[in-house]
Amino acid sequence: MQKQKLDTGYFIAIQATYEGIDLAICKDNTVLETTSISKFDASRLAITALEQLLHNQSITLATIKFIVVNQGPGPFTTLRTVLATVNGLAFASGIPLVGVDGIATLATAHQHDPKTIVVALLNAFNQDVYYAIAQPNTTLEVGCKNGPALIQQLGAQFMDTTITFVGNGTHPLQVEISTTFDSHALMATPFAHTASIEQIAMQGLQQWQDKQNVVTCLMPIYLKQHSVLLGR
Repeated sequence: MQKQKLDTGYFIAIQATYEGIDLAICKDNTVLETTSISKFDASRLAITALEQLLHNQSITLATIKFIVVNQGPGPFTTLRTVLATVNGLAFASGIPLVGVDGIATLATAHQHDPKTIVVALLNAFNQDVYYAIAQPNTTLEVGCKNGPALIQQLGAQFMDTTITFVGNGTHPLQVEISTTFDSHALMATPFAHTASIEQIAMQGLQQWQDKQNVVTCLMPIYLKQHSVLLGR
């Protein structure tokens, strides 16, 4: 039996990227408008940009049913800015938050054929990568690891198996990927550096309908401990 679509109404999607912050206003299953802010202006202009989006759609914050948020993993500073902003909005307005795993969304969004293996890699800096491995009929594997070591592990695990790679963590590892997998390594087309705001919005909408990770306050998905958290 086909799942009935819900009349969701208006909702917001927001995420931190390596360049800044993406925001979107959505209604039901349609992304109406998006905007982006440079990471250098993120903390100063996030609320202003959101107010402009609401104004453009002739709605107010009171119209918003929920806010979809990419919880990470991602750049520490912009991710922290996004979560501080949405947690404050949720506290002040009572609007619920829907937390989305950004790298899991990136991987599954590119698994067009359920028989394929997709590896999403995001830059975790200092030669580390956040990774998500989507395999057929297997629970998604996510984590953080030294990039060259991860490619070596994947080569041993999936010898002579075609893997589609996606994410900005792929570029620093191109030599290792090519050497290990040769023609068995494919780059996703079109190539995406991170999950798009549209993909985050639609994943969040699905979770809202399924009542999955709907909360009043969100914590970041780091996967890798930041030096600030370690007291360094």
